[in-house]
This record gives sequence, C-alpha cells and structure tokens, in this order.
Amino acid sequence: MKKKELQDDCARVIKISGDALYELICEHFGDKLEAYMDAEPTQVMQYCGMDWENGSFIFCVANVGDEDAAPSDWGLPNDIDIEKLHRLLPETTTSLYQPNRYKEYTFEELRKMLKESV
Repeated sequence: MKKKELQDDCARVIKISGDALYELICEHFGDKLEAYMDAEPTQVMQYCGMDWENGSFIFCVANVGDEDAAPSDWGLPNDIDIEKLHRLLPETTTSLYQPNRYKEYTFEELRKMLKESV
C-alpha cells in the first residue's frame, strides 16, 4: 500500500469513541496474548472489561478445558463474574513490559473474593 506524503503544514488526526478504544485495546491484548499472558491462544478463552470511571482495564484468560464439552462450559465458570472481579482485584502491574505482569488465581480464590465482597 502506497503511503500518502504528509504536507509540512498539515497534521493527521484520528479521534475515536470509547467503544472503539475498548475494541482496540481488546484486540491488541488478544494479538499479544502469548507475550502478555504466557498462554497459547488456541487453548484459552479471553475476557476483557473496562472501568471508564477509574480508568482501568482487565484482561483474563482461562483454559478452554474439555474440548468435547459445550462451548458454554469452556473458560471461566458461569459463577465467576469478570466485571465484579474487575472492581475487586488489585492492579497486577504498572507496565506490560515488566516481568510478572499477571497474577494467577484459582477459581476457588476468585469465588471466595466474590463471596466476601457481598
């Protein structure tokens, strides 16, 4: 694809909505899943959430599990609500370029957090 030359007295601008920004962030994390989460994209389900009020984003992966199971049974169990976890979990890193970017929780630990928050 041929690039257009930018004139000296011009600026190019992109302005996008919050929905488009969220879409961009989710797609980026999906594209970088192996690097950010040390996981194989074909073996996990991905979950994203955005808290616009607090300016935070959550990205979670969980094993697909039994590939013979119904897709509704893959990934996080239904009783683990990613949006509620987003409000409860502490920040895991200040930079995606640092080691130890993510924290691994068992489903039971996540359930306990959710139960204790009620």
